Amino acid sequence: MKFREIFLRNKEKKKLEEKFEKFLDETGEILNLYKAGQRAWDKYDMERSETTVTINSKEPIIILPVGDLHIGHVAVDIYELIANWREFLKAENIFLVLMGDYVEWFILSADVFGIFEQILSPDMQMRFFEKMLAVAPERILCAMASRGHQHDAQASSQVGYSIMANTFEKYGIPCLGNMGRLNIKLNGIEYKGALAHHSRFHSYHNRNHSAHQLMTVEFQGVDFAITAHKHTMAMQEQWFGGKLEHTIVCPTYKIKKKDRYSKKFWNSPTFLRHYCLVLYPDKKIDTMRLQVAKQYIQWLDNKEPKDIRLEGDKIKK
Repeated sequence: MKFREIFLRNKEKKKLEEKFEKFLDETGEILNLYKAGQRAWDKYDMERSETTVTINSKEPIIILPVGDLHIGHVAVDIYELIANWREFLKAENIFLVLMGDYVEWFILSADVFGIFEQILSPDMQMRFFEKMLAVAPERILCAMASRGHQHDAQASSQVGYSIMANTFEKYGIPCLGNMGRLNIKLNGIEYKGALAHHSRFHSYHNRNHSAHQLMTVEFQGVDFAITAHKHTMAMQEQWFGGKLEHTIVCPTYKIKKKDRYSKKFWNSPTFLRHYCLVLYPDKKIDTMRLQVAKQYIQWLDNKEPKDIRLEGDKIKK
């Protein structure tokens, strides 16, 4: 390369550096504002991407996903919901993971059936759900609060403020938004999980396909995955890539009759069955129906009293 070409190239580089320094000088206030805004976002954002909870127990524990309550809709079996809620909170070895769509809030839709099938106002729906949370928030490990078109987010999406995330924060319940990680440390052994209210890759032929893809695509290396939203309850254990996967699809309480809106997309179930994870203090996981899990643990400990303490990311009052 000739000397003149080298000189001109260095001169161009110097001009470019001068222009870039001018750019930084002219936009310095904007960049500082951007940086301060990101710090504030990290500090005050109510939705987390990950939460860790420590549970000290010598006995196996049950992790029970509960979601798609749809409080306020005419098809919800509200008495079944209340009976189950009481049963869940009375059992000392059951810890809940809330999976979204707690209230109906069908207020923005081109399909008016979703609006007129509500028998409670949005305010009454939310007040009822808050009363449920207030019974024993310490038994809830974390909760999803969806964004976008899902029921919980239809009102929040209009102002950019998550009503559900704020509610969970008030009760000391970590909120993971629509998707996130739940890490459970049981006697020093860590179980890693992926949670999503609404995830991709749904299949009508394999109800667990979305949860499987959640483990292999979005959250690699986790021990279990739980999804909801589709109202198609399911559980599965399968070997994939040399590892045993545990997946659960959460049921819905819209079981008294099929609501017109959901019939456009899928057939709502007419019965309810809860699936759960059983975590052991020696790095072992089982996926079971809830009633089977309760009986199995009772048989294991021969009805001995359990010593269970919860620590970690739970927000202390």
